[in-house]
Parts: sequence; C-alpha cells; structure tokens
Amino acid sequence: PFSDSDFWYRIEVNEDGLFGLFYEELSQLPDFVDPDSVRIFRGIRKTIPGEKDRTEFIVQEVPLFINDGNDGKFDEEDYVYFYNEKSEDDVINRYSGKTVFWLTFGGEYNNKPARNMDFQNYDNVLRVSDFNRYHHQETDDRNRQVNYLMIYPNAFLSQTEDLDQIHLDNYGLISENVDQQTIFNLYGESPEGLRDFIEIYFNDHPELETVILMGSGTTNWDIDIEKNKIIAYQNSSGDAYDDYFVNFGGTYPDLPIGRIPAQNTSQMDLMIERIRDYIETPKLGWWRNKVLIVADDENKSGHLEGTGGSTGLNHTYQAQYTGEILSNGVYVDKLMAIEYGMDEFLQKPEVREDMIERINEGRLIWYYIGHGAEDILGDEGYFRGSLHLRFLENEEHLPLFIAASCNVGQFDDPAFDCLAEKLLFHDYGGSISSIAATRGCGGSANTTLIRDFLNNSLNERQNLGDALWDAKLHSGAGYSNSRLYHVLGDPLLPILTPDISGLITIDEPVADSLQARQTVHISGNYELENEISGIGEIRIFNTEETLNYHRELNDQVYDVNYTKNGSCFFKGFV
Repeated sequence: PFSDSDFWYRIEVNEDGLFGLFYEELSQLPDFVDPDSVRIFRGIRKTIPGEKDRTEFIVQEVPLFINDGNDGKFDEEDYVYFYNEKSEDDVINRYSGKTVFWLTFGGEYNNKPARNMDFQNYDNVLRVSDFNRYHHQETDDRNRQVNYLMIYPNAFLSQTEDLDQIHLDNYGLISENVDQQTIFNLYGESPEGLRDFIEIYFNDHPELETVILMGSGTTNWDIDIEKNKIIAYQNSSGDAYDDYFVNFGGTYPDLPIGRIPAQNTSQMDLMIERIRDYIETPKLGWWRNKVLIVADDENKSGHLEGTGGSTGLNHTYQAQYTGEILSNGVYVDKLMAIEYGMDEFLQKPEVREDMIERINEGRLIWYYIGHGAEDILGDEGYFRGSLHLRFLENEEHLPLFIAASCNVGQFDDPAFDCLAEKLLFHDYGGSISSIAATRGCGGSANTTLIRDFLNNSLNERQNLGDALWDAKLHSGAGYSNSRLYHVLGDPLLPILTPDISGLITIDEPVADSLQARQTVHISGNYELENEISGIGEIRIFNTEETLNYHRELNDQVYDVNYTKNGSCFFKGFV
C-alpha cells in the first residue's frame, strides 16, 4: 500500500489485545495531520475461498477508535485505539510472536477510514512495543525483467554483488538483491514476513525463476550467534525446510530456492571464489564424466534390512537402479559396502579408504545412499566429518555431494554444523554444493527424489535449483519427505558432464568385443561451430560384470543383483 500515501509509521506489537497510541507516539506525526484521515493497515494470510490448501497474502485496513477532542489535531490527552487479534481466516503462524502494523494519513484512497466506536469502552489498553517513521523506498522497478532474487544480510553485501556479477557475466541472468533487514522492516522479523515479501515480489515479477538465501540460519533465531544470518523456518512438527519461503499457499513450492549457508565473510568469500573458478576456469579431465555412488550395506542393529528386493532400504539395489537411468556419457562408479567385511568394532574402514581415494582422484558427483546422521555416513562409519574431513584433498576436483540419508543436511541447528555444511567450507576440498535432508527421512522417497534429480541434472542438463525443484514436483516421491532436501550452495550452478556431441567409429569390422592383440583404428567427428584445439582422451573397458550377493541370517534372506564396471585396459590421447 506504500504507493498510496507519502507518510508511513511502523508499529510493532508482541501480543493480542487492544492497543493504544498515545502522545508519545502521536507527537511523532506532523503538525498538519488530520486525525480523521488516519488509517492503520496490517498484512494477513487468508485461505482462498473454495481452495482448501491455498492461501494468499493481503493487506487489510484495521478499524480504529480515535479520540482527538474534536479539535482536528492530536494533543497530549488524545489517543488512537486498535485491536490485534488473529482472525479465523488468518492462517499466519506467528513464529516470532510479533505483529507489524502500518499507520498513515491522507493519501489517495477511494473509501473512508475504518472506524470502530466500541473500542472506547475498553479499560485494559496495551502499549505498542515499537513506533517509528518508515521512509519507504521501492525495492525494484516493476518494469525491469528479473531472473532471480537474492536475499542477503548486510554483512554479505559485497559477496552478493560478486555472485550477481558472476551470474550476469556467464549466464546473462539478472538479479534483484534485497537486504533481509529491509524485508523485516516491512513485513516483520519472521519467516512469514520473508515469505510474504517473496510472494508479493513474485506477483510483481512472474518471470522470476529462483531465490537464493545468502547466509546460514538456525531455527533458534532469537539467540545472537554467528550462524544466524538468514532466518530459517521450522513447522510445528519440528521439520525445517526453505521451501516454506517459496510456497505461496499450495502443496508444492512455486519456485526453486537454494541457500549458501556461510556463517562469516571468510566462508562466503571461499564459496564465491569456488563458484567463480568452477564456472570460469573449470578443471577439465576424465573426472567430470564420473559419478560415484556409495551404497550402505544390509546390516542394521543385528538384523538384515532391504530383504524385500527393490525396497528403499535395499541400498545396493537403489544404487544399481539409479546408475541405469544415467546417460552413456556418465561413467557410474559404484562402491557397494556389501563387498567389504567388518572389523572388530563393527566398522568398515576400507569402504572409507576407497571412497576417499576416489573423491581425491576426482568425481563430478559423490552420492551416498544409506543410513546417516548429522555428521556421519553409515552405522559402519564410512565417513565422519569430525574425523575424516581432513583426509579430503580434492580442491581442484570439487564434486556435488548428495546424501539420501537422515539429517546429513541439518544446517539449521545452532549447536553444530552438519556434514553437508562442513564439506562446503573445507579448506582443502570438500564439495562445490551439497544436497541433503534436514531431518529423518524415508529410504524409498529419498532415492526416488534423487534419481529424478540426477536425471534432470545430468541427462536434461538443468541447474541444481531447477533439477531439485522439478524432482520435487514430478518424481512421485512424497513431498513431506522431499521438502526436507535443500540445495546448499548456488542453485543456479549446473553440474554437467562435457557438452560436446560427436561420433566415434571403429574403422575395421569387429564382433561384439575386441580380442587380445587385435589392432583397430578409432576415429571421431565432433559437431562444433568453431574449431578448437586440445587433447582428447580415449578409454576402453572390459565388459560390465553382473554379480549376485546372497546372505541369510536367522529367517531373513537378503539377495540382490548388481553390476560392476570392467577394468580399463586401454587409455590413449589424441
């Protein structure tokens, strides 16, 4: 409503009840104010009639009782009463307990100010907690085309501008950058306020494609800690998910969203530098064709799980199924924990050693399927951030890290940093981005979501934000589970295998396989608009091997078929 009047005052209250503005507040108004023209507004979120699960944010005028002594001005004895009450159709969850009202006067309105004479009979009148003049500035030009929205704390202003320039230079994308405090001033310091701002902005800019939250955040916003940079949301069941900020009343989010969970300028500087290098000076090589899938074993608390074959808890099967849907341009490197024995501590350290070796060698994606917790992959100790992060030395080969596992992405806890966060800010490597769940989640829903995400990202070549958003909408995985998954990193970043199409042929007729000591000539043709020079690498592998793993424990039977890549027997350069 700010365009309808020149003067605005922000009012904040902390509880329900009848509130009064007295001379302490009214004296801040100009001398020329006409009490009869005073209005107060507030924003509420209402259920859309006939659409049970959809809501809309609207601005509503609040009825007032004004005592001005009928002299046309505010004196020391004068007051204004208004009521703060959560109406039946107001479905805002008051996360912070604060409600913001806006007072104005005069202006260009087509109706008379709302009044309620009944308020004069009340005795218990509360005082407002804050009353200040607000100098409104438009956050954007509505005629300007905007591709994405970045919300930042003042501490990360320069880094936000740097990322803005990176996206403009490399993708031609235009951003609107908004200080979180500006949003709080307008809509209240709460997750609802942030969501309401994004919804209104989206209504003004329907071309908007993505939202980026520039900073970490916790679900305990009231404590003054370094980790509280951008506010986080948690529902009444304890689930935390940033999709809340881009869900404008329906079941699914209306936009992709991502968060760069930096806690300080050093971490944010590191992230911006890595994003720039990943895009503008990529480290090329065979590693960018490789995807590592690590599958948890069948052991769980003294029994076997995943005995139903294709169940979500048969992690080996899920790894195999996922690998089969990826394009032939992707070398799927499967590390199956069922192939490794336990030590005397019921751990599998050799899984960890082989996994770390491959990550340090370089993988485009590192995808773990199985049990986990905030800082750990697998009950068998495949990887624990607090202990094993120091062994990662892959700064020039940063993968996308994905965990189809519980709590690995719990970025919102003020007491610790989850593994998905730690990987982003590891000085000697880690990951370029992380996708993981903030809470406990379900095996089948996890792998269904991530399988669709990988198809979107690798096969359809979508950026991270679009790929995860599309998977949440169309994979068939239950959304109450999918919403727990976040892009921790730049959602506009694509994680792609090389994008050069061509044809490789073998000049001499051969059967379905090559023979020992046989000589063949290989030639290739690439469809390029411009000539290039460089080095190409050819690798030839033995035939893929089909394996079966069978185990019985008491009356349980675990049985699964899977494939492993054949060894590379030729490597050449052209």
